[in-house]
Amino acid sequence: MYMYSDRFKHKGHRRTGEFRLMADGRAVVTVFDPYADNEVWQWFENGIEILGATDVVRADDGLALMRALLHPADESRIICRDESSKS
Repeated sequence: MYMYSDRFKHKGHRRTGEFRLMADGRAVVTVFDPYADNEVWQWFENGIEILGATDVVRADDGLALMRALLHPADESRIICRDESSKS
């Protein structure tokens, strides 16, 4: 799952990080753009609020975190896309 941010508005959305689901069910992250307001690290370290709920999903909740990335609460300048192979 790739995260894109439009922090640099004149350049459009840029790929800032990648979240991956490991075999043990945890999520891991790779940061591509360390200048992107640390959104990638913030979401990985602090979790993601689930839209319409009071819960926060954390990296240890692997699959739930990956689903939450597709529907972040109030982060219109951030886009997450599942670009994994469907084969």
